[in-house]
Order: sequence, then C-alpha cells, then structure tokens
Amino acid sequence: MKKKKLLVVVDMQNDFVIGSLGTKEAQTIIPKIAEEIKKLDIKDDLIFTRDTHSENYFDTLEGKLLPIVHCIRGTFGHEIVQSLLGWRGSIVYNKETFGCDALFTYLDASIFEYDEVHFCGVCTDICVVTNVLLARTALPNTRIIVHADMCAGTTPKKHKMALEVMKSCQIEVVGEE
Repeated sequence: MKKKKLLVVVDMQNDFVIGSLGTKEAQTIIPKIAEEIKKLDIKDDLIFTRDTHSENYFDTLEGKLLPIVHCIRGTFGHEIVQSLLGWRGSIVYNKETFGCDALFTYLDASIFEYDEVHFCGVCTDICVVTNVLLARTALPNTRIIVHADMCAGTTPKKHKMALEVMKSCQIEVVGEE
C-alpha cells in the first residue's frame, strides 16, 4: 500500500526567486519542485508556506537585521511562484517569522497519519531548517525528508551547513550532489 505523504514547500515566493532576495539557485529548483508536486498521489497533501511582512517591516527585529524589503503582504513579491500553483489543491500558511506556527499546530494536532513529511524550498539555512525542526518536534517518530536538490540557501555554503544541522537532528537528506 502506498504511504500517505505531505510535501511542504517553504517560501517559494517571487521575492526569493526573482525579486529583492532572488538567487539563481532558487530559480533553478523550480522545475524540480513542480515535478515533485505533479508526482503527489491524490491522497497526499501539499502545504505552501509564505514569508509574510507588513509595511512596518523595518520596525521589526528582522527588518533591522535584514534591511531589504521583501514579501510584503499583497505585493507580487509575496505571491508563490506561479509555475508551482495549479497542479492540485493545497493549503497556504502565511508566516511572520522563520518558523510557521500554523504548520507546527497542524502537524502536532493532525488527525492525518503521515508516513513521510517532505520539505523543499528557500532558504535552506533560515526558513527551511526552522520548519523542518518544528516538524521534527511535532512528529518525533515520523520520517522527515529534505530534498537538498530542491532547496536553495542564502549562499551555497550556508545551504550545505544547514543540511548538516538537519542530518544531526535525524532528518533524512536526499538529492545531495
């Protein structure tokens, strides 16, 4: 019997791909993520997280430490990359910080029994690692898999460092070069 799986796509938004914080690494993972979404079985689930800020971004701690406007609610940069949408139904959780409390609550209280929870997206060394560790906390006995080839970090070096941190927390990392 096929196992029930959840795919979490972290912050694949225009600002992280082609906008103010966009990188070529983020651009190159889009086709792989789109293929992974298409492979989901009808009983599998798909969740997108969205980094979400308001006009007062510079008044927040993050805004003071990363003074680059990005992912402002209601802007093009806040939206999920169009080519990842429309393959099937999904849940979208907005988050105002690195970790998604709604994702944690969903997993912690979930009536669904996931055999596997898969992660991909950006930035490996900030939001991906934070949400993966929240998932590990909520689901201590569930197989959690990070697709290294479908993640992009703030730099290639930080991407690799974050993957090592996740491995040390009993996260399975696949697709490494």
